[in-house]
Amino acid sequence: MSLISDSITVAEKVQSIAKKYKDKELNDEIILLQQKLSLLSNENIKLREEMAEIRSDVLSNKNVYMDDNGFLRRKNDETKYCPKCWNKDRRLSIMPNHGVKEFDSINEYTFKCSACGFMVYSKDNFDKNSTQPIS
Repeated sequence: MSLISDSITVAEKVQSIAKKYKDKELNDEIILLQQKLSLLSNENIKLREEMAEIRSDVLSNKNVYMDDNGFLRRKNDETKYCPKCWNKDRRLSIMPNHGVKEFDSINEYTFKCSACGFMVYSKDNFDKNSTQPIS
């Protein structure tokens, strides 16, 4: 049983005790408590359904792909994600918007995941506000 349904059961038991002692004020408060618990239960069900839908969408392989620069992307999302975090834990860890050019002689930029430290090497560097490479 869930915590909410257990709470409703306890409130019903307390209500029957209150009726036994004929305390109208206590009985009214218990009825109000039951109504609030019922609303909370409905909200909980709704949130669980939304969470399951979001989790399914996020964890679905059909919405995730590897772009030409080695970053993980989600369909209809311009954010770059770490491929290692996804492959290991199915976690979407955001990669930095700017790469670091480590060597002047090599035209390559390094993007380091702040969650796991994995590095993506790309020939493109990206503008802060765009995923389009800087020319």
